[in-house]
Amino acid sequence: FERTVWRESLMFVMPLIPHYLSQRILSQSDRIMISSMIGNKEAGIYSLAYSVGMLLMLVNTALDSTMNPWVFRKLRDKEYKRIREVTQSLIIFFALCVWSFILVVPELVKMFASSEYYGAIYIVPVIAIGSYFIYLYVQFIYFEYYIGKTKYITIATVVSAATNIILNYIGLRIFGYTAAAYATFICYAIYALFHYIVMKRLCQ
Repeated sequence: FERTVWRESLMFVMPLIPHYLSQRILSQSDRIMISSMIGNKEAGIYSLAYSVGMLLMLVNTALDSTMNPWVFRKLRDKEYKRIREVTQSLIIFFALCVWSFILVVPELVKMFASSEYYGAIYIVPVIAIGSYFIYLYVQFIYFEYYIGKTKYITIATVVSAATNIILNYIGLRIFGYTAAAYATFICYAIYALFHYIVMKRLCQ
């Protein structure tokens, strides 16, 4: 039993528990609220749009799995310029992926669903742009993980999840189920901005 190891491990991991819970709220609350406030049909259309829009997360996951250990090695070796060069290139690459994906959204929706779900065509691009901000924030939290400041990750996720619920509650009443996509997009943008600011401070 190593007291120091246990203490450091718990201090690193414990703040991440509310982070992962809030992530689930952030990704699921809109569909639950649409179902309860508007109807199951609209919730079904939104669920389809969300599933199609988040197909880009497959690219995100692949890039993250590759970049994570690489960034940590470069941080250890103090090769900061190399991190910046590669990250900037990948950010542009993912932006092109999002742009290309949006161009084929109508065809994708028609492949996955019948005509009664075609309303999803207008929501998928907004969710796809939201996935771009998810990719951005992943690039920023590498530094928070490396330095061990996981509390900032939790703060950002909890605030974003709470903001998402508030925006959904207001937007769904005024604009209908499409408002949930814009609420998600706004929350992920806030999420990425927060982590960018934290990363800049930690890097100093």
